[in-house]
Order: sequence, then structure tokens, then C-alpha cells
Amino acid sequence: MATVTRFQYTPPLDPIAKATMHRTARASYLESNTPPVSLPVVDNVVPAPGTIASNQPLAFHVTSPAARAFTSVTVLISFPLAGIYEVLYDGSAFGPNYAGSIASILHGFAFSGVLRTGGWPAPFSLTVNAIDTAGQENS
Repeated sequence: MATVTRFQYTPPLDPIAKATMHRTARASYLESNTPPVSLPVVDNVVPAPGTIASNQPLAFHVTSPAARAFTSVTVLISFPLAGIYEVLYDGSAFGPNYAGSIASILHGFAFSGVLRTGGWPAPFSLTVNAIDTAGQENS
């Protein structure tokens, strides 16, 4: 008795179909293997922005709820009523008009005793840009 083997011919994919299949497979992989977004958090701001006295120190925490280390933390401060926009902390040092201390805390940093040379001229707005090791950013 003879054995019959069946072959099914599949033509090669054209380049567009091949690229589409690759993109679809990659997107599916990334979707199933990307951690949920857990943005860095700025909290414990004392005193609340807009309520600070001229010579009162500022304090706040920058933390990662996902327990990741930060690759960068930059703090900007603006005094919109006075038209002043400054860098409070550039990621490695306080700006020229500022002094204070930074301490490592669980999953982040604590800024404390932050003062501005000449005092706080007006109500301020604080912007913290923190990027963690997963590339998640808060600003």
C-alpha cells in the first residue's frame, strides 16, 4: 500500500503583511508585560502652596508608590504674581537662591528646611518632575 503525504503550500507574506504581524505581536507582548503605571507622588507639602510666610521653611516628599528608585528629580518654583520662575533643585544641587536639605526616605526623598534668599516674594506654585527607573514620570 502506498503512503500519501499531503502538502499545503503557503505563499510567503508580502513585506507589509509581515510588518503588520510583527507590530501586532510586539504590541500584544508589551501590553501583557508592561507594569501598570504608578507615577511618582509629591506629598506632605508643608506649608501648603500659597500659604507660606516670607521666612518660613518649605518641606515636601517625593516618593515612588511602586518602590522604584528615581533616575531624576527636578524641582521648579514659580511666583506668578511676581513674574518669577526659578529652579529650586536641579537634580544634584539647590538653585543659587535656595538652601535646604534632602534626605533619602523609603522609596524617595524628603526635602526639608528649604528657604529662599530674601524670603518668599509671593504665593508660589511648586512643580516636581520625577522620573523613576521604569521611566514613569510625574510633573
